[in-house]
Amino acid sequence: MKHPKHKTPQKGAVLIAVLIFMFVLSFIVVQFVEEVHERLRYRMQVSGDEELRRIAYDCLEHSLAVLDEFLLFEGTLYSPQQGWGNPLVYEPLSYEVEGLDMQVNIIDETRKISLSAITEEQLVLLLEQMGIDGFEARRLRDTFFDWVDQDDIPRLQGAESTEYQVDATKEFLPSNQMIEELEELQFIIGFDTWFDPQSYAWQAGYYNMFKELVTLKHNHPVNLNSVNPFILEIISELDGLNLNDINYYKAGRDFTPGSGDDRFFTDINADAITPDLEEGQERLSGVQAHLLRIQIQLDYREYSSFYLEALVNVGASAEAAEPETPEQPETPVPPVSVPADPNEPDDTEEESENSADASNLSIIEISESYQDV
Repeated sequence: MKHPKHKTPQKGAVLIAVLIFMFVLSFIVVQFVEEVHERLRYRMQVSGDEELRRIAYDCLEHSLAVLDEFLLFEGTLYSPQQGWGNPLVYEPLSYEVEGLDMQVNIIDETRKISLSAITEEQLVLLLEQMGIDGFEARRLRDTFFDWVDQDDIPRLQGAESTEYQVDATKEFLPSNQMIEELEELQFIIGFDTWFDPQSYAWQAGYYNMFKELVTLKHNHPVNLNSVNPFILEIISELDGLNLNDINYYKAGRDFTPGSGDDRFFTDINADAITPDLEEGQERLSGVQAHLLRIQIQLDYREYSSFYLEALVNVGASAEAAEPETPEQPETPVPPVSVPADPNEPDDTEEESENSADASNLSIIEISESYQDV
């Protein structure tokens, strides 16, 4: 008797095939979703960068307008105590962005000593105030001025091209002009032992101290209204000023700094800052701000931050006049349109710079950076 043939069960094989198919499909979908997510995140980030950048440049234009207003009505920028040190406190923007923290500060760069305008003896005194002994300070003075002067005659303890040529460790010869960056000091004989990143003196902080005391960005007198106490002590020594008289005057009638009645100098010939100079000695101190650094930081929630910094030169004082009232935007959208590429400024940036020039303010340096938190 023949038995009927049984069909091979295929339910298990079909189920396995379906599972494999679903696994492959799920894998493809996950990869697709991740790619789409990355693309969307990139687009949102780029869009967010542009929005922050646009608002930052709006803050810059707003800051220039505040400075221009003070120049217009007060004639001169003396001290951040006038009210221009924090433009957003003086006059907030016409709009707000939810979740966006905006910080704008204006720092007086003429609080530092101009290295390009300092004399030989003033440089010696400056180095001595930093804690460098007199003999070494005079050696640094000679090598520095030999590096920047146009002749090839070495000073008593200096060094010209010949000395650098016989020193195998020196890669550069004196430039015979003022240095452009403070980092160049490490190439000058004498300074290399103090300002080389590998030296003990560097580790001890001498270079950072020197960098906080001097600048190559201007050649104006140091503004007594904005110097820190250490520089004020040096300037008082260099110009023969009475440090106590300066501090008492700035502290106000109650002789207590920061109590609300602090004062600032508006007259270079004020009794409290009358210098005691030798014949022919130039004064290093002044009472006006000639170079300002505008620092702008925008933090959007915990996601991203944008930084914008501009160095602004303050020209001659403007004559008082009736200011024009700018048009306010109808919606809370920044009125400044800024291109993505800072190397290709649009008409708005050109108008801002032209406006700054017309108001005796000119941007001489600008930098920006973005941080994705």
